Amino acid sequence: MAEEVGADATKGAAMNLSPGALPHHGAASRRLLWMFSLAITAVFVAALVLPEEFPLLPYYFLPVVLAAGFVTPRQMVPLITQACVMAILSGLHRGFFPSGHFISSLIGLGALSALALYLCALRCRELEKRRRSELILKLTLENAAAGVALADASGRLFQVNPAFCEILGRNALTLCALSWEDITHPDDLEQERGLLEEMRANLRSNYRIKKRYLRADGAAIWIDAHVSCSRLPSGEVDFFIGQLIDITAQKQAEQALASSEELFRLSAEESSVGLAFCAPGSGRFLLTNQEFCSEIGCDPVSLQNVTLPEFLASYLPEEAETTALRGPAAGEASGAAMLAALLQGELEHHRLHLRLRRGERFSGWASLRLSNVRDTSGVVRHVLVELIDISEIVAKSDYLQAAAEAGVVGIWDWDPVHDVLTWDPVMYQLYGRRRDQFAGAYEAWAAAVHPDDRAYAEAEIQAGLRGEREYAPRFRVVWPDGSIRHLQAASHTSFDGQGRPVRMLGVNYDVTELVNTQQRLEGEQQRLRTTLDSLLDPHVMLEPIRDGEGRLEDLRVVHANPAAAVYNRMAPEEMVGASLLSLWPGHGSNGLLESYWKVLSTGESLSLDNFLYRHHERLGGDRHVDIRAVKVGEVLSLTWRDVTERALAQQRLAASEQRFRLLAENVSDVVLHCASDGTVLWVSPSLLAVLGWPSHAWVGRRLQEVLPSLDPERRPLIGPPTPGQGRAQVSRERICAQDGTPHWIECRWSPFHGASGAEEGWVCSFHLIDTELAAERELERRASTDSLTALLNRDEVFSQIRRLTQSNQRLGRELAVLFCDLDHFKHVNDSYGHQAGDAVLRAMAERVRSCLRASDVAARIGGDELLVVLPGLQRFEDAIDIAEKLRQRAREPVPLPGGEEAHITVSVGVALAQPDESIDDLIARADGAMFSAKQKGRDQVMAIGIRPAGR
Repeated sequence: MAEEVGADATKGAAMNLSPGALPHHGAASRRLLWMFSLAITAVFVAALVLPEEFPLLPYYFLPVVLAAGFVTPRQMVPLITQACVMAILSGLHRGFFPSGHFISSLIGLGALSALALYLCALRCRELEKRRRSELILKLTLENAAAGVALADASGRLFQVNPAFCEILGRNALTLCALSWEDITHPDDLEQERGLLEEMRANLRSNYRIKKRYLRADGAAIWIDAHVSCSRLPSGEVDFFIGQLIDITAQKQAEQALASSEELFRLSAEESSVGLAFCAPGSGRFLLTNQEFCSEIGCDPVSLQNVTLPEFLASYLPEEAETTALRGPAAGEASGAAMLAALLQGELEHHRLHLRLRRGERFSGWASLRLSNVRDTSGVVRHVLVELIDISEIVAKSDYLQAAAEAGVVGIWDWDPVHDVLTWDPVMYQLYGRRRDQFAGAYEAWAAAVHPDDRAYAEAEIQAGLRGEREYAPRFRVVWPDGSIRHLQAASHTSFDGQGRPVRMLGVNYDVTELVNTQQRLEGEQQRLRTTLDSLLDPHVMLEPIRDGEGRLEDLRVVHANPAAAVYNRMAPEEMVGASLLSLWPGHGSNGLLESYWKVLSTGESLSLDNFLYRHHERLGGDRHVDIRAVKVGEVLSLTWRDVTERALAQQRLAASEQRFRLLAENVSDVVLHCASDGTVLWVSPSLLAVLGWPSHAWVGRRLQEVLPSLDPERRPLIGPPTPGQGRAQVSRERICAQDGTPHWIECRWSPFHGASGAEEGWVCSFHLIDTELAAERELERRASTDSLTALLNRDEVFSQIRRLTQSNQRLGRELAVLFCDLDHFKHVNDSYGHQAGDAVLRAMAERVRSCLRASDVAARIGGDELLVVLPGLQRFEDAIDIAEKLRQRAREPVPLPGGEEAHITVSVGVALAQPDESIDDLIARADGAMFSAKQKGRDQVMAIGIRPAGR
């Protein structure tokens, strides 16, 4: 910033100004006053000492004029008085007073002092105004609810208020060492840089933006920022002024509201019953779900401002022809009259069975159930319309009618006088019996009827016989296999002249499917009514209370569900009729009442999440609640949910996550969380130090992708164990770091259990074990090799012979053994010493290795005895060739430590392994062959065990 001095001065004035900063309140001004007084006294003393030629009268008032720039008017009065008195005294002393010239000069200097006094008063008033202005600015900044910050032209902060520090969770000293870019979320930097450049280019003077900032703990918060600038006379930006408001809760509320609305929309769309709400009286549609619109073949927009009678006339033009599956009985009101009575509240329920048409296409049958929804005072609030597709039921009814016409309906004829019951063949089918299983008598029929329906069916028969009504019951029958069927009866009774029944003729038909369908339909309707009437969350309906001029002053409870009564520890009847402020006075101070009024005034719904209700009247203490309010007609529908435990759990979770983060970031092992399929969900920062990868390079990827195993025998690649094993497991893997360096790691896998207790993945910790593994391998090598020659020792070579013998026999190949013994080796030790002997043994071991193949094995089994195992031979002569090559190499001189050379030879015995031969026998034969070579003069190869050709 070009004017840093000015900015720092402004900062100091805004933050440190106090009443003691004015001159007349400080000790410095008093010292200056004494100095000016001493100066006037010094002039007076000079007037007494100096000759009269020195005009000293103006010098009495010079300190007065100078003091006007440093002291207050009240402090100047004694100085002016002192200057006047001493000037007059000096004039008397020199004889100038009371001459006209002296008096006129004195008057002029007095006027000059008065002018200085006036200028001093102006200066003090300006200082006082500046002090008050800066004090007001300081108090405003310190007590502002919004965060305020000042930054220089480069964007570096140099002044912040407490609200700004609280929003970002940092102190002022830390913030003043940062810039705007340091505290802005990286994803939001670009959208603001262009605006800042426009301000620096004098293309705009302010802007407003909603973006994310970073708190000290790394959390991102949403801020509504208004940024303006102060410019220099040249037009360049002097400094920026930013005002910040935390809108994180608002953003979260918007997201929660969108999620809630989406959930409600999906629930309504998935409902299997068409639902609609209409206004009482007019029948105007207020709300419809997707199922309702789908059934009638229209969209919700077309139903706006349409009444129920208009809807029936517009969308159901065939109603007059096919209104009801069962027409009204004689004397009953028409469908239109009953609909009008229901809309006026004179009728509670009305049901219509309607034939739906979409355009010219027949779309089936529907059951339309209309119900009045009343409040506790009995006033109709809504008309609930339930539309259920009953096309299947009607189809079944049509099927039954067609079945009756086709002979599916059973016909029976009963002579009550002689108790003779006659059935047609269909009747036997309906009762699940054959002719030989049923006698046809009345008692046999009664035995087939379900025991719980027998009394009812017999009573209906007796009523029919008495002529009270036609016999048409619906009852159940039990088939021989135990299954139950529902039958519908219809009959006609004939009487003689004396009124005695002589014949009852009727039919039976199976209505089992129809009854089951009706039961399912009634169950769906009952569940729907239960869902609408029973909410788990507290819910109340509130009507406005207005004053004489129609202004809202309170709300009154007109309905409260049981959950609301339980939550407030009151009976429902105690809540109904009470005002909102009488139940919860806190609504008047926490802003909720004004929010409810806004919902009633504008119609906009209210959604508050995690609202802190302080000092709850009914429950005591602070409570966190989610609140939903919506205007329904002229009343307010209010639902809330106490989420105090959730808020406390979130706080505890945040503290737990903080502790876990500190542990994970400071542990030396790499810790990662994997899903069941091996996808990395989280990895500790120590991954960078151990393998060179940043943590984000692994998150979201399969573990096999970032760490393929280098061991070809391990398949599948590195990854978590099979889920469901329920215990920790330890494994070792060979992997590559990011730079390609291979490493060995030891992994400890533990199952991760979710909130339900089920395994939902794995937690793994691993560390490098290169050093430990190298030490283990070195120990293994030392246990299996000869320390002097680095060849295998006796035990290890025997184990190798056993393994190679079995493998070669399985593959049908030959295995040979070379038993080598150095000739005159004792002479070397005796002549040159044991160090020379050790050098010869090491040289011979190296020459033996140079003559062997990769699959061959060499070992030292004694002091100067070497054993060579040759597996996988095609023919025995190959073993002899190798032995001869070894003998030739052994003849070469061996350099000794003292500069001399040792000449030594080797005798080699060759033996071919025989089937089922022990290792000891094989080596004994090779040893015997070597002994024969020594007897024949040493430095020779002797073979034994050549198999005959054609074996």
